[in-house]
Amino acid sequence: MTSGRRRATGGGGPGLRDLRGSLLVQASPDDAAQIAPWADRPGGGLVLTGRDGLAAARELLASGVRCPVLVDAARYMQVRTHRRSQLSESWIDWQRSAGLPVALTDSGYVGQGDGDGLCSVLTQAAAFGPGVVAVLPLHASWLVDDIDRLCAEVAAAEIPVALVVEHNADPLGHLPMVDGLLRLLMLGVPVMLLRADVSAVGVLCFGGHAVAVGLRESMRRGPTRRPRQDRPGVLVPQLLRFVESQRLAGPGAAALWHCDCEVCADPDLARSGRHGLGDE
Repeated sequence: MTSGRRRATGGGGPGLRDLRGSLLVQASPDDAAQIAPWADRPGGGLVLTGRDGLAAARELLASGVRCPVLVDAARYMQVRTHRRSQLSESWIDWQRSAGLPVALTDSGYVGQGDGDGLCSVLTQAAAFGPGVVAVLPLHASWLVDDIDRLCAEVAAAEIPVALVVEHNADPLGHLPMVDGLLRLLMLGVPVMLLRADVSAVGVLCFGGHAVAVGLRESMRRGPTRRPRQDRPGVLVPQLLRFVESQRLAGPGAAALWHCDCEVCADPDLARSGRHGLGDE
């Protein structure tokens, strides 16, 4: 439940500054221990997904992990925001008490044209005070048809935001959505991108505060009520994209898909079936 605290604009703080320019890995709590060594390096970090992620985050920090660890409640997967939807102040307080660099709101999904829902999330997030990032799980149209209003509301709120964009594939593969995102980045408000694909690395080049690339396919898609089954894939650095494992085993694949990096330790990706963070 939201409180009657006076609105505090800016939402900045040392934790937010420490996240600037970070390339995070978004993963489930079950994957946290396995992926932590890869994320625990300069410029890295983790976004653990689901409310169980808070306990996993505490364990990682207690074990000595030094990289930024955030927790995305992913409430938007089940709940749709409306003007009377309330964000959980307890959820914010739990993240603060765990020592996380910033607290992410447990926002519901903001549907097409739902300006009241958008304003509700931003207003409540601002009322929580410094160190809070408003998670905006948005219908894709917000970055295209409603980009003027999105920019206006985010600029007026003056708090950091983290976008989760609904799309069947990679939203940054759609040029109008890229244009909309660039307009948002020009506001001067810290903008993060969660549940993204590898293409989100480019967002950092244009002023994005931080991006989180999903470890598995289900973590690289925005809010949806349709269940998704993860299809095994590997990360191919030369292409800056994930490729389904089944494509590595097709005719002539051995000549096309190979890697001799220290992670694979096997030049035949089809045989090794893994590649760093792309091991699904």
